[in-house]
Amino acid sequence: EDALAVMDPLTKLRVLAQAKNPGGDVSAEFETLVKGMEIKGVAQDRDEFTKYMNGMAKALNLFGEQVPPSAFFQMFKYGRGSTRGLSEDYMLSVAPTLAAELGGSSTGVGQQAFYQAIIGRRLKASSLKELEALGLLDESKIERDKKGQPKHIGVGGVVGSDLARSNPYAWVNQVLLPALAKKGITDPQEINDRITSIFSNSLAQQLVSILATQQKRIEKDRNNLGNAQGLVAADE
Repeated sequence: EDALAVMDPLTKLRVLAQAKNPGGDVSAEFETLVKGMEIKGVAQDRDEFTKYMNGMAKALNLFGEQVPPSAFFQMFKYGRGSTRGLSEDYMLSVAPTLAAELGGSSTGVGQQAFYQAIIGRRLKASSLKELEALGLLDESKIERDKKGQPKHIGVGGVVGSDLARSNPYAWVNQVLLPALAKKGITDPQEINDRITSIFSNSLAQQLVSILATQQKRIEKDRNNLGNAQGLVAADE
C-alpha cells in the first residue's frame, strides 16, 4: 500500500530525469533518491514524500543535470544529522542553488559543518571571540577562562540557533548580516573575511559566503523554482 501510494510521483520524476538524460539509465539515481528520503525522515509520510518529489522535479526542470535527484541524496547523506531539522522551504528553494554551484556532496558537508559550529557549538576560541564581538553570543550561556575570554558556550548559546537549524539562509540574512552591519561591515570582501574567521571548515565558509553575498541569485532561483513545472511536466 505504501509503495503504491508513492509510485505515481516517483514514476513521474523518473520520466523527467530520463528526459534530461535520453538514452541513459537513471535507475541508480532512484535507488539513492529513496535512501536520501529515508535519511531526511520523510519517506514514511506520503504527503511530504510527494512534496519533495515535486520540489525535485522543479529543480530538475530548472537546473537540468546540474541538480539531478541524486544531488538531494548527497545533500542528505553528507549533511548527516543536520538535514533532519532543515525546513522544506530551505531544502527545496535554497539548497538547489547551493548544489548547482558546490555539488550535492560538498553542500551536504558544508551544511553539516555549519550545523556543528552554530548548533553544536564546536567553535575555536578565536571563533567565539568573533561571535562575541558581533554580539552573537548569549551572555548567560558563556563559560569563560581565567582571563575572561569565552572558552565554551551552552546549548543555544549562539543567537538565533533555532533559526539556523531550520533555515541557514534566513539566519545569515536575519542574524549574521545585521550584526555585521552594526559594526559597519557591509563590503562583500569584508563580510567574507569575517565569515572565514567564524567558520574553520572551508566548505562551511563557502556555503555561508554564498548565502551572505549572492542573495540576488538565490532569490532569482527561488522565484524560478516557484514558477517551474513540477511533476505535472511528466504528462507533457
